[in-house]
Amino acid sequence: MKYDLIVAGGGPAGLMAAKTAAEDGLKVLLLERKKEIARITRDCAQIFYIGVLSFDRQTRQLKPYGRLR
Repeated sequence: MKYDLIVAGGGPAGLMAAKTAAEDGLKVLLLERKKEIARITRDCAQIFYIGVLSFDRQTRQLKPYGRLR
């Protein structure tokens, strides 16, 4: 059998990639080593720091100056 896309992993990114490709009409194969992906617990987090940096000419490094409001 031939597929347009093979996705390895049924995590959040893999599921979204497979879903989007299938909705666009591609023939997709999703590979996951666990039998029931509904019972798999995964963490998907990203932290964003929004702040202002200043350049210290003596040390030639960026340093936190303050936070954006």
